[in-house]
Amino acid sequence: MREDSKGRTVSKRKIRELVEGVDPEERLSDDVEDLLLEIADEFIDSITRFACQLAKHRKSDRLEVKDLALHLERSYSIRIPGFQAEETRQSQSRRLNVPPGHAGRLAAVREAGKRR
Repeated sequence: MREDSKGRTVSKRKIRELVEGVDPEERLSDDVEDLLLEIADEFIDSITRFACQLAKHRKSDRLEVKDLALHLERSYSIRIPGFQAEETRQSQSRRLNVPPGHAGRLAAVREAGKRR
């Protein structure tokens, strides 16, 4: 890493590239770049710590993508393409197997709730 990164996860160069990708004419002050770097570092640290707790809860000594994906999806509604959380997959499959009679009763309950 270069000197301007100061041991950070994301570098100032990457921040500049992101800003240029949105608006090539936009320039950030050094203070704003530093603040964005600090926010990015805190976010990454927070995500990693919580994902490690999930891995520990699974009684694993390895952090896996599914730990990160579950936390990002649940806490921030961020989905990692190709890594759908197992819990989400299971709940979607449960919804697809609802018996027709039960679906009708649920619709009747919803309709009754709307009338009130």
